[in-house]
Amino acid sequence: MITLLRPLAPVPVTLLTAPGRPLVRLTVAAPAVVVTTIGRRGPPGPAGPAGEGLFTLLADRPLGGQRLVATDGQGGLDYARADAPGDAPLVVGMTQHAVTAGELVTLRRLGAVEDAAWAWQPGLPVYLGLAGVPTQTLPPTAAFALVIGFALTPTTLFIAPREPVRLA
Repeated sequence: MITLLRPLAPVPVTLLTAPGRPLVRLTVAAPAVVVTTIGRRGPPGPAGPAGEGLFTLLADRPLGGQRLVATDGQGGLDYARADAPGDAPLVVGMTQHAVTAGELVTLRRLGAVEDAAWAWQPGLPVYLGLAGVPTQTLPPTAAFALVIGFALTPTTLFIAPREPVRLA
């Protein structure tokens, strides 16, 4: 068994940064000394629940269902737009239902979404379009291309965002 003593100072941490502006900034205050004891590794624990790729946020404005949203840098959500270069790193997910201001909205960051109104070409990528609308054809005014997933069937989209690509 090994025991380690090491002094620590407060550590500043910045999360979810956008170009030139942090969205969340916090300082993790640590004790003056951390004692870590390393011993034998125990048996693995039980498997945890499967990840659903879903989370909820408070909507500060009305939002429609099956629309891609981005943080607005002030703690709110707005429709993500491929023609707004600043939205590229701020897209957080797809709304799963419509909400009014002040309601919790469920967002999907990963996984399958089905909508009978869709008519996707299976196997092809789906991009962020304008006003949060997913599309398989980039708008001519797009400042960046963001693949948000792939069409599994004409009515099912698998959300799996890729890195945005800046267009000339």
